Amino acid sequence: MTFFEKDRNSAFEAKETAQWIAFGPVIFQSARVLRNSGILKVIEDSGSSGLSLAEIAEKVKLPLYGVRVLLESALSIGLVLANDSKIYFSQNRPFYSERPAHKKPTWILYTTCVTKASFH
Repeated sequence: MTFFEKDRNSAFEAKETAQWIAFGPVIFQSARVLRNSGILKVIEDSGSSGLSLAEIAEKVKLPLYGVRVLLESALSIGLVLANDSKIYFSQNRPFYSERPAHKKPTWILYTTCVTKASFH
């Protein structure tokens, strides 16, 4: 197995990987909340026209500040893009969706690692 014998990452890529590992739990939780709160669905339903922060907050009936914090996280992990004060999906969105291939592992990780870990 020669593929793993040599480090193929640059120092910059190694730092980026370290950041993804460090912020993994935050990324996981924010993506899960974005999906479960309906924010991703509302953006999806808007199509390529996108929606403003206020429009999204109104549609999901959540405070503007909370929606903004969640969408800033979504921007940083590449789930959404912002242009002309409108939020719309990046090409990563189809890979984190309501499909069982993504929803079930998210649920399993949340119920076994997050909720059970909080009680120990």
